[in-house]
Parts: sequence; structure tokens; C-alpha cells
Amino acid sequence: MKLQTTLALALAALSSSRSPAQSIPPDNIWSLGGPPGSSDRTNQLLFNPIVTYHFAEGWSVGSSPNITTNWIANGGKWTVPLGGGFGKAAVLGEQPIKLDLNFYYNAIRPKAANDTWLLQVTLTFQFPK
Repeated sequence: MKLQTTLALALAALSSSRSPAQSIPPDNIWSLGGPPGSSDRTNQLLFNPIVTYHFAEGWSVGSSPNITTNWIANGGKWTVPLGGGFGKAAVLGEQPIKLDLNFYYNAIRPKAANDTWLLQVTLTFQFPK
């Protein structure tokens, strides 16, 4: 097994004072070292814009697609999903949780990728102050 050193840059901006809550966190990962053009090289972007509308009784609707690109790939580099879903905040025993169900269609995707649809189920354990 060969180890590889990478460097990542991540930024985040969040606005949640009112509905909708919005976040725009880009993240890029670069490999360090290794010969140029090597298959071990990495230069990938993950962009995850988030928009969520909150309603009464813990319900919400929103979208949080994982937009990605491989900067050093040949041909199709981008994956851009379109879609969204809904969620519900609740209490399980004494533990506050949030359960989200989202559906995305990969409108733009590399030709080699056959994943056209994505079902995303997320369980978040919440720890309020």
C-alpha cells in the first residue's frame, strides 16, 4: 500500500438567522509530491451549496447537492446533481435527531459514470447547548 500526502482547503459561510438557512462550503484537495501526470495525482473540488427552509413542528425542505470536479481528468470532469428533499427533526428517547430524505438527478456527469440518480438518507444526532 502506497501512502500519499494531500493538502485540502475548505471554507464555509453559513446564514441561519431566518429561514432559509444557507451555506456555501467549497473544498479542494491536492496531492503533494509524485511525478506530474502520475495516476496518483489528485486535484478535486467538492462544492456543497445548502439551502433549507424550516417549518413548524420540525419539518424542513431543501437541497444540498455534492457538486464535484476532477481538475486533472480527461473529458467529462464535472458531476452536477439537481434535486432536493425533506427532513424532520424529532427526539429519539432523549436524543434530538434529524432525519433527511433527498433525491438527486446527476444532470451533468462524466460519460464513464452510470450513476444518474441518487437517493440520500441522512440521520443527524443533534447536541444542543
